[in-house]
Formats: sequence, structure tokens, C-alpha cells
Amino acid sequence: MIKNHEITVKTGFVLLIALNIYIFVINFLNYTSALGTDFTFYGPYIEFFTFSQNTELQEQGVGYFWLISKFIELNISPIFISPIYKSLLIEFGIQSVNFILYLIGMIGIFQLLKYFKIEIFQSIIILCFLTIFPPLVGARLILKPEILAFSLMPWALILLFKYSKNQESKYLFLLSPVAATLLTLKASITLMTFILFTLFIDFKKWNKAILLTSLFTLLSMLLILNESQQISGLYLWEHKSNPSYLFKAPLSFFFSLNSDLFINPLRDSQATSMWGILFLDTFGDYWERYWLNLNAWKGNKYWCDCIVPGNINNLRVGIIFSLVFYIGLLISLIKEKSKDLKKFGITAFIGIIVLMVNAGNFLPFLTMNFNPSKGDPIKTHYFIFFLVFSFTYLLIKLFNKRSTVFSLSIFLLFFIFTFQLFNPIENSYFKSDSQTINKIHLFSPCVFGDPLGSVFNYTDSWCSQEEIANSICINSQNESIDIKTNKFISLQKNNIITTPQSESECIELVLQNFANEESVKLFSTNDPKSPYVFFIFFIFSIISIIYFLIDNKRVKND
Repeated sequence: MIKNHEITVKTGFVLLIALNIYIFVINFLNYTSALGTDFTFYGPYIEFFTFSQNTELQEQGVGYFWLISKFIELNISPIFISPIYKSLLIEFGIQSVNFILYLIGMIGIFQLLKYFKIEIFQSIIILCFLTIFPPLVGARLILKPEILAFSLMPWALILLFKYSKNQESKYLFLLSPVAATLLTLKASITLMTFILFTLFIDFKKWNKAILLTSLFTLLSMLLILNESQQISGLYLWEHKSNPSYLFKAPLSFFFSLNSDLFINPLRDSQATSMWGILFLDTFGDYWERYWLNLNAWKGNKYWCDCIVPGNINNLRVGIIFSLVFYIGLLISLIKEKSKDLKKFGITAFIGIIVLMVNAGNFLPFLTMNFNPSKGDPIKTHYFIFFLVFSFTYLLIKLFNKRSTVFSLSIFLLFFIFTFQLFNPIENSYFKSDSQTINKIHLFSPCVFGDPLGSVFNYTDSWCSQEEIANSICINSQNESIDIKTNKFISLQKNNIITTPQSESECIELVLQNFANEESVKLFSTNDPKSPYVFFIFFIFSIISIIYFLIDNKRVKND
């Protein structure tokens, strides 16, 4: 019996790993992050840090975007072959870093499940659900710092739980760098994190440890905020709203539900109803940011002869999932006897309340930020980390003492729904698409010997200077020879620009570190300031996580 259980658990882990790899691959092959939602606003961070361009930055903390840029720089070689690789490098950087951050958060969720004493196989099934949970899948596609909040928030939560249970000061000290990082990412994340801490910390038991860690966290916050302001020119709260957003949501917006919710489940159709938007966006893509993005997602199919992607019946099924989720969550929380589980499950409503405060401008010292023609900013993305907590809580209640067959059956139904929703492009398309082949090359690291190189015929190769030279000087993908003039493209090194007259001369120059002139132009000679203070506290956060895992294992073994 024990042996069978071990086999089941190992099979579950294999399923979980395979599912995560599968979702990452279809995301990367299908989605162009540089065409994703709000990239025009946040893309300048990449231009600033990676290409040293003087660009206008937003008020959000710079640390997350700097991490993306540093990852891009690890594999910058392709761009010196041709500027066409700029977009590919950006989306690879975005999705790779987001995936790493997502995994950190998922490990944190697993630790929370262990804290709640959830049986390991049920925990694996819950993690499988989260792997294909639409808002969390979407958060991994785009350039927005909420995914960094998701990576750290589970660890903040479990440290709060541990301190509340054991009253050991070490958990507060481990929490401090995590809290400082979370509180400096984005104004909405700051407010949500603050509310979470207020909910979890018992101020009746105020002591010296709480005081010291609070002061240290506050000081750390100020250091990170000041550094970010020095780089971007704006503090976290200095939001500049578009004139179309300088409105307050009426009270009717928060409590109404349109009768055409199922009939017309399309973007902007629910602009007068917060709950209509939430019901469409929790298990769907109401804002057309991800797999319903006409420009960014390659697998789009149209349900009518207009510019509306996706299958409308999938959108309607998503509404049903959302209704079950929110109603089931509310009922379960009312009946919940465990204080820890209740605090865990209620977090989604904290996120919704913060969005309501924002949309209704209930804190008038903040900038108005509501667009009545869209119902923006009611988006599940803004509180994805809390939404995951509440979804996990409901799954705990659903699978509590349920059979393995029941759990797997529900998961299979959910997988079928999400697969139809995501709608990845057919494999045959990828085999003939040069851009996709180049994406695969990025996915096959040179540092590991380009393991996929023997399987796929890349348009260009860049694992060595010789391969770069061949790609620039020989391969037709990059139009090394101007057909009209019969001349090679110009090459540049530092301030020296030259045009080779032959293939051999071109190769010789590239071997001397000359590169495509148009590629070199992408880079500026500016020296952007790096957010080292943020990086220090982010590293301390990772160290806190590692220490917690080691210490928790030691305590368990004692």
C-alpha cells in the first residue's frame, strides 16, 4: 500500500513537471511579449537598462525590469547578427525570468500546503491546477511586476503564519527583506501587502522584535524607494493618469451585474459592472491581454467574421467557473473554522477591495484612475497573488478527504477547458516559421552545447564567433548582401564603420568583433544606473527563503 502511494506521488510530480514545461513552451512559442499589454509603457525600462537609451520611465519600482534586462544581456549575441532578434531576446527574457519567479512562488505555495497539512498527492494536484490557472498563466507572459509579487508573497505569508504560531523572532527577521521588496514594487502591491500584514500580525502582542523588524523594513523601503526615484525620476505614488482615466467609478459600478453577461462576454461590454468584468477575467481573458490578444498570440481563431478572437462558448464556460469560484469561496469562508485558512482564503477579496478603492478614488490623495468607457482598472492581474491564494484555499476545501480519482477527474475537465481557451497554434506552423525556429534556438542555451541544434535547422547560429560570422556574412535571413547594390551590409566596431567587399573579408571583420551596423545603433553609450540596493534586498529575500527551507527541514527531522 505504501509502495503504491509512493508511485502515485512520483507520478504526480512527473505530471506537474511535464505540465509546467508544456505551458512554458506553448507560451513562449505562441506569445510575442513585445506586443503584449502595456508593453509600450514598460518596454522603455528594457530600452533603458539593456540598450542604455534615455527613455521616459514610469513610477513603478525599477528592480523587476532590471532583472529582466540582466537576463537578456546573458544571451545578447543574436542581436549583433541582426536587429530582427531584438524582439525575440526581449520576450525570451521576459518569459524566462517570469517563469523562474513563478517557480519560486509555486514552491512557496507548496510550503503553505505543507503548513496546512494537506496530503502530498492532493498538494501536487492543486499545484497542477495552479499551473493552468488562467490569470497565473497570463501573468507569466507580460512585462509587469505582479509576477515578482507572486514569487515572494507566499513566503511572506508562511513566515507570518510561522511567527503567529510559534512567536519566534527569526521568522520576522527572515520576513523583513521579503516585505521591503514587496512594499516597493508598485503602489497597488504596497497597499495590498500592507493590508495583509495588518491582517496577520496581532498588534495586541506587540513586542521588541516586531518593533525592530518594522523599523528595519521601513528603512529598507526608504532606501529602495529613493534608489528607484533616482533612476526613474518618480516615486511609487506619483502616478500620471491618462485624461481618459481621470474619473471616479459610481457606486452602481461596484454592485451591478449586466443582464447581457452571457450574451455579450466581450471586452468593454461590462464597462458598467465590476463583477461582470471579474466573472469574465478570472477564468478568461476579458481584457484580451494574453491568448485573445490579436497581435501577440499566434493561436488566435475567430468565432465570427469580425476582429474577435477565441471561442465565445469558452468565454461563457469561464463565467460559470468564476461564479462557482466566487460563490463557493464565500460560502466556504463563512463556514471556515480555521483562522489561518480563513485568512488565507479571504485574500482575493482584499485585492478586490483595493481595486475598488482605486477605481472609486476613496483615498482622494491618490490620483483618479478610472476609465468609465472600459471599467479599467478592474483586472485580476493586479491581485493575481491573492487570487491564487483564494483559489488554492477553495481547492483545499474541494479535495479534502476526496479520492484520487475524483481529484484527477476534476483536473482533467479543467485542463480541457484551459487548453481550448489557450488554443496554441498547430505544430505544422512552427516547422515552417523561421521566427519560431529562432525562438527554439534561444531556448537551447549555448552554454549547454546547444542541445537542440542537432534537431532543428536554425536560420542563424550564434554559439561562437565563427557561427556569428557565418550568420552575418553568409545566411540569407539577415540579407547580408544588398541585392540592388550587390554590397555587403556595413559593419561597425566602436566608432569604426566599414563595408566588406567579399564574403571572406566580412567573416574576417566579424571575427575581429565587428557587428551589423544597424544592430550596434540599437545601443547607446549612456551608462544607466543599476538598482543595486533593490538587488541586495532581493538576494536577501532569496537567502531568507533558502534558510527557511533548510531550517524547516531541520526542525522536522528533530
